[in-house]
Amino acid sequence: MTKNKKSDKLPIFGLLISALFNYICLKICNMARTKSKSEARKYEDYYKLLAKWMVKKQQGKNITNYLYSRGFKEIAIYGMKEVGQILLGELDAEKVEVKYAIDQSGESSGGISIEVYYPNDLLDKVDAIVVTPIYYFDDIKRHMETKIGCPIISIEEIIDKC
Repeated sequence: MTKNKKSDKLPIFGLLISALFNYICLKICNMARTKSKSEARKYEDYYKLLAKWMVKKQQGKNITNYLYSRGFKEIAIYGMKEVGQILLGELDAEKVEVKYAIDQSGESSGGISIEVYYPNDLLDKVDAIVVTPIYYFDDIKRHMETKIGCPIISIEEIIDKC
């Protein structure tokens, strides 16, 4: 009789383990889907940013003149992936000099001719820091304000206002 009670519990235990396994799998899938949605949203925001930037260029407006007119003659670029590299190529060094770049990886994803620092490195004084990872701007600004005493500006804000 004892054997029967034990064997009766095994299917229930198996069902519980199976249900728990399925629950965990669903949670993992849901997390992956949520992450995919946030990644998609991030890239959609970058697409919109670059589209606005192109419209401004077609209207004859440029970032160099915007920065120069506000007294930002020496800047740093935070974020050296694609948007940071495009910004670096866009700026006219005779009016606005990029003194250095800041990136979480401490490097650029392309061959650039300026020094790249980590966010926690000791940073030279500049007139402003232009942040290109717009999706993380608030966190970056909060961190960088504790490190350096200059305006921290989003590339999105610059494009909207130039």
